[in-house]
Amino acid sequence: MRRLLLLALLVIVAAPGCDAAAPQQHAQVLARRNATSTVLPSGLAAWFANDWGGTDIPEALGTGPGTMNDSGGAVVLTYVPADGAWVYFPAGLTTSSITTPYDASFNITGDNEIQAKAWATDWTPTTAKYVFLRGTATGTSQWYFRNNSSTAGTLLVAKTNSGTTRTSDDPVGFSNGAPGWIRVRVDVGTDVTFDTSTDGSSWSDLGGVETDIAAATTEATYGLVLGAAASAGTGQFEGGLYQLLWYPNVTNSSPVVTFNAANFTAPYATCLDSVGHTYTINRPSSGLQPFVVDRSMLVGDGSNDLFIIADHNQLDLGTGSASVSMLIRVHNVSASRALIANKTGTGQGWALNISGTGITANASDGTDNVTTGSSTITQGTEATLVTWIRDGNTLHVALDGVRDAGTDISAVGSVTNANALHVLAYNSAGSYADGVAVMGLALHGSALTPAQCVILKAEMIAANQ
Repeated sequence: MRRLLLLALLVIVAAPGCDAAAPQQHAQVLARRNATSTVLPSGLAAWFANDWGGTDIPEALGTGPGTMNDSGGAVVLTYVPADGAWVYFPAGLTTSSITTPYDASFNITGDNEIQAKAWATDWTPTTAKYVFLRGTATGTSQWYFRNNSSTAGTLLVAKTNSGTTRTSDDPVGFSNGAPGWIRVRVDVGTDVTFDTSTDGSSWSDLGGVETDIAAATTEATYGLVLGAAASAGTGQFEGGLYQLLWYPNVTNSSPVVTFNAANFTAPYATCLDSVGHTYTINRPSSGLQPFVVDRSMLVGDGSNDLFIIADHNQLDLGTGSASVSMLIRVHNVSASRALIANKTGTGQGWALNISGTGITANASDGTDNVTTGSSTITQGTEATLVTWIRDGNTLHVALDGVRDAGTDISAVGSVTNANALHVLAYNSAGSYADGVAVMGLALHGSALTPAQCVILKAEMIAANQ
């Protein structure tokens, strides 16, 4: 059982607004969190991405603020340790892929086998989705392996220098969103077979044996593209890619590719496989982003996606000292101002803003409006704790507990309003954050010290395992 440190985020006495189910909720939270911390003040509210229940995220304290609901197509990327890490390819992204440069071992003209562990948003897509390609585009490549469109989710392998293809008789058959293994075995001079597996070791045939595809012509200068039909990202696979193996035979020996998303570490841009190839995630400069998912996280498309928590008195920070903390990861955030968390209305409320690599905090009572100076966040770190802190008459933004110089807030009165709390957007009509993944959100009714922020970060990371 996970040993976590979250007593700081658990309120055992029911707060105003909780219902009759609260005692049972507390028992469930205590059993799930196994919390023992005594070093932080009591939390007002907390949510964690890995508590996603399919439609919403329950408030982790169970004391009343309610659930976090997705809106506009925002998604929760769920990390299951037993399945391993994966690279997320969002639907609609056409400028991204995973690439590795040319290596002589890729000059396979005869027998070969491709295996991939993946999940698809739709295993019967309207357009073909590519898992593997040796080349830069389908017209200049040696082999590719894809999930078909026109034949209801079947698999296809092709040697495009001759235009010869083979297709499985049956569709993949996995449920949308469910991970599984797919495989093609090209036994040149004999036949081609397609298979699926739930564990990568026991395989089920996809409807029979296809005729020989014959040897390919070497495309001697091309590297590999994973998750797309070209290095620019066209024909992109939509979903997640865990692993890909490529063998120069059909005996599962001496692989030339052993890609595994678990090999990505911060800054989550490149990784090595066990045979020495370097893989690079190609991301757009802003907008919709691929992410390495090695813990659960919330993401939007930077266009119309957000998460919403209904108004509640525990979200109204009033006039006193308070803290709002978010555990986030960022990649290539656009330069335009956006919000990663806010509760504002008619000019009154509080917010955390992000613009490129700059983070600021804001507070307004409807008349006086204060924004802190910008603190620089490092892109691609495993996790950064970003905290809005009202400490008496000073407003701070803190990154991993390091506060900015602070801004005088003595003129600002109550920041309470009747609006919902929004995550990844200012409101449902504009100022959305792109390139941001949120792993957890916590509110405290006091100004956390730098040391407390460091402890809270460790606890939130533990809570989102």
